[in-house]
Amino acid sequence: FGNYAYYNENTKSGLVKDSALMVDYSSKDTLYLHAKLLKTSEDSASKIIKGIGNVRFFRNDTQGRCDSLIYLSQDSVINMYSNPVLWSDNNQLSGDFIQIYQRNNTIDWVHVQKWAYAIVKEDSVHYNQLSGKDLKGYIRNGELYKIEVSGNAESIYFPKEEDGTLIGMNKSES
Repeated sequence: FGNYAYYNENTKSGLVKDSALMVDYSSKDTLYLHAKLLKTSEDSASKIIKGIGNVRFFRNDTQGRCDSLIYLSQDSVINMYSNPVLWSDNNQLSGDFIQIYQRNNTIDWVHVQKWAYAIVKEDSVHYNQLSGKDLKGYIRNGELYKIEVSGNAESIYFPKEEDGTLIGMNKSES
């Protein structure tokens, strides 16, 4: 959708600009993708979707923003460029470059590269934090269950008792 759209049947490429919106109904949860400019193209092996300028996307389980985005259907990877941020529940992932790997139209794992940063909201005041050069977040049943950080890894963590009482703050570097 948008105020201007063009599609070339011969090259199988198109663009939408001026309030560009793509709606994807391919899974049980609809994905909405906004950008200043959306481009599509395809060849015999793959479909490519590019979002350029103030890209934002929304789905019930995941939201994100970046300056540019490229999706390749051949490998089901979403590449987010220029100050990307990804949110899911109480989790936020950010870095210089984010790749979202999908399996069966759901997010399988996320790779955050260069200045990788993960924040998990513990309560209204405390946020568990991880940072490093490279971060991999693994998703199971729609939830982030494991994060691996490498290269200048730093962590701030707020441990709690079984009853939820805060017992301190741990900080580590490796």
